[in-house]
Amino acid sequence: MRSYAYRMNRASFGLLLAIMVAAYVVMVNVMKRPPGAEILVVFITVPRLHDVGLSGWWILLLFLGEFAAILIGATVGGSSGILIGGGIFVLVALLALIGLALIPGESGENRWGPPPAPGIRFGRPKSPAA
Repeated sequence: MRSYAYRMNRASFGLLLAIMVAAYVVMVNVMKRPPGAEILVVFITVPRLHDVGLSGWWILLLFLGEFAAILIGATVGGSSGILIGGGIFVLVALLALIGLALIPGESGENRWGPPPAPGIRFGRPKSPAA
């Protein structure tokens, strides 16, 4: 998975997170649950995790938390408990992602590459010419 080994700065991650949350809120009003929300979270969060020096596999904690919240909600309150557990999880996950947007990245090069350029940048950084 080395092709996904790059870093994303706080400004880019914060803007993408804000856009994703706004789109999610709009789509929730149109449909029950927008498909692919978790996939979008992975695509924008893994490079940010790389920037703070963590492996992208840490994103699995988010999915384990979602599974646990739904399981606990189902056990405690049935189908309405699933909705409550899922809602609580969404708020906790959003706070965790906002926290990730506030943590400064590593200042030097790490195993995922050089630090990202300042400012808002989307997409993979251009690799230096050999």
